[in-house]
Amino acid sequence: MLKRLTAAAILVALTGTASAQDLLGGKTAQEVIAEFEATASGPKAFEMPKLNIGDEPPAFKVDSWVKGTPISSFEEGNVYLIDFWATWCGPCIAIMPHLTELQKEHEADGLRVVGVSIWESERDADGNRVPLRGEKQADHVQAFVDKNDARMGYTVGTGSEFMETDWMRAANQNGIPTVMIVDRQGKIGWIGYGTDPTLGENLDAILAGENDYAADSEARLEEMKSEWEESISRQKESGQLYYNHFLGLAKSDKDQAAAFAQAMSETVVKDKPNVYNAIAWTIVENEGWSPDAVGFARQLAEQACELTDWENPMVMDTLAWAQYRSGDAEAATQTEQKALDMLTEEQAAQVKSDFEKALELFKQG
Repeated sequence: MLKRLTAAAILVALTGTASAQDLLGGKTAQEVIAEFEATASGPKAFEMPKLNIGDEPPAFKVDSWVKGTPISSFEEGNVYLIDFWATWCGPCIAIMPHLTELQKEHEADGLRVVGVSIWESERDADGNRVPLRGEKQADHVQAFVDKNDARMGYTVGTGSEFMETDWMRAANQNGIPTVMIVDRQGKIGWIGYGTDPTLGENLDAILAGENDYAADSEARLEEMKSEWEESISRQKESGQLYYNHFLGLAKSDKDQAAAFAQAMSETVVKDKPNVYNAIAWTIVENEGWSPDAVGFARQLAEQACELTDWENPMVMDTLAWAQYRSGDAEAATQTEQKALDMLTEEQAAQVKSDFEKALELFKQG
């Protein structure tokens, strides 16, 4: 998960910012939530994956190659382990040495490990997160690979929108690192996460030709259904179900999204700090929200820092952006500097560059 979803925040009122009534537009929080739960936007029926074990894979279309021998198709007799990853993904980076070991160990067996970078992004001049495509994506990934060459002893390419939709989305894979293995017959032999401890044994079975499409496909579907049912229950309890709806609203109607967020904070996610902080970050990450919504986000981030004793740099980064979006660049600069100074070594490896860019932006006013 992204760092924004693990930090803490709680709603608090600040002088001069939006009130709950401003955002809710006259409705009660209970009414807003009840309307959501009564519509099709609530819990959805399980959606069968369009791409599963035993299926022939879609075409293999990457935008560019940054390391290793390019692959245009799957040659019969070879096994292809495809790792979907991103430069910002900590777990993706963590498994790179293991993928390198697998490539070395099974190269003589016909294994080709291929890393496909997807969902890459960077901040524009205004501090907004924008997706990277084409040459910009290639340059971004190339720079990362150059710095981590020894950890990535396999072929690496930059993923296209096709790979994101016809591979990842079709397989109902919503997180990374995702691994898909194409077997010697040119069919999907395994789909799972790169952090799955059974990856090695499943790869061994496929290399030995001992995989069973029907049984493995049925097992994956049953596992997905069970996980979906458990997920719905967990999402309701944690507030993620409602946060996902908030994200959907944010794409089409930010005012309605802000109102729904206010309703969430008073009811179904009350006293759930991780959701509060996620809401705050979603609002301040990009422009286009009303001043009331930005003020609401600042409320969340301010209390987040209080509840974490001003010791969580990720939460403080959220507050700094909220201050900046509120027009208080001076406060944003001070907060971001404090956040930067308290990063641990592990945190710095992942976010220091982003924090430094934000600090320079805030200093410009």
